[in-house]
Amino acid sequence: MHFLRSAALGALASFFGFVAAQTTTAATATVTQAVSQLTLSSDFEITNVPVTRTYDWTVATATGSPDGYYRQYPGPTIEANDGDTIIVNVQNDMSVGTTIHWHGLFQNSTPWMDGPAGITQCPIPAGSSFTYQFTVSGQYGTYWWHAHASTQLADGIHGPLIIHSPDDPLKRGVDYDEDQILVVADWYHDTSAVITSALLSSAGYHGSIAAPSPNSALINGQGIWDCDTYGNSSTCFTQTPFEIQVVPNKKYRFRLINTAAHAMFWVSLDGHTLNVTEADDTGVYSEANSALHRLKFHNGQRYSVIVDTSVGSVGDAYWLRAQMNTACLTTLPDDFANTTYAIVRYVEEDGTGASTTDPTTSDWTDVVSGAECTDLDTSSLTPIVAKDAPTTVVKRGMFQTGFAVSLDSSGNLDTG
Repeated sequence: MHFLRSAALGALASFFGFVAAQTTTAATATVTQAVSQLTLSSDFEITNVPVTRTYDWTVATATGSPDGYYRQYPGPTIEANDGDTIIVNVQNDMSVGTTIHWHGLFQNSTPWMDGPAGITQCPIPAGSSFTYQFTVSGQYGTYWWHAHASTQLADGIHGPLIIHSPDDPLKRGVDYDEDQILVVADWYHDTSAVITSALLSSAGYHGSIAAPSPNSALINGQGIWDCDTYGNSSTCFTQTPFEIQVVPNKKYRFRLINTAAHAMFWVSLDGHTLNVTEADDTGVYSEANSALHRLKFHNGQRYSVIVDTSVGSVGDAYWLRAQMNTACLTTLPDDFANTTYAIVRYVEEDGTGASTTDPTTSDWTDVVSGAECTDLDTSSLTPIVAKDAPTTVVKRGMFQTGFAVSLDSSGNLDTG
């Protein structure tokens, strides 16, 4: 399995085998993804003995087409234990500055490693490098990392970050058998630089100054988009969906990460209910959310759901769907592809017996509630490990903030 894309901003290449992208020139570089990085191995040792894990990354422009339309994409997985020290050496081979943010980590004692450009660090200049080094302390669960300079997140600089711990109440071999990451993203056929430049003009992007809607969506870097709509076979080709193999009568943990720049998603698996067991990095239980037909979640959120594979048999295949909630989008492009798909195939323990044809399964018949741009009601979730609120109030405060865009008499951005 691979995901590819070309553009002016940041594909991420690593030289430790997750992503192959030899950036000899920006015009010819390509990005590929190893499927193994998104399936967490049971061989990973979960321990309370800290170690140091070092990664060497190069951020560069590269070529690809995750939904069939040429743009760019990256995404190596970081997997560690609570207490480990993580070192990431980042070489910036782009023509603009960049930073990396470690989404969900507290960065206690190392706030300067948090990554927001202009807040905790200056961007890594083009042609320069920077080393992130921090220790994970008292945290475990599903996280992710992403660019935090300008709008580079939308161009694909992001990936999973999984922290294990012996203290995690969700135990492999007890609560679930296998562990699969599912990164859900929206996808724009223009780079974020092109979109932002247009939004700051009087003409807007496609005639509007509203936040633009994506063209399509991706699951683990792959999506489906109708190339006939675009009509140019030189820059678009039909992509195949991401595929997941499952064995009957097991429990699979799907770690869902919404890395979208704009879209809220509904995720479902035909014929299989979803049992919510993690919200962001917190193990939870909930009778109300133990058999969902669809999970809804916004940008930056992470959920784990348990899928019971006693539903199917070897040779069966089911559609896994990621549908964007249009209630959260102002305008829709003419070529808008609302739903993207992955395929879940039932196989034998040795991986044989998989079907080779597309599933014929149907979506759940209950209506998707798209009238409201709201995600899962977290008040219905109960933490497995309770954390009481502090009983002593040291100080109370109120913070207010606001944001506005000012245009001059000609309709241009007022920078005065």
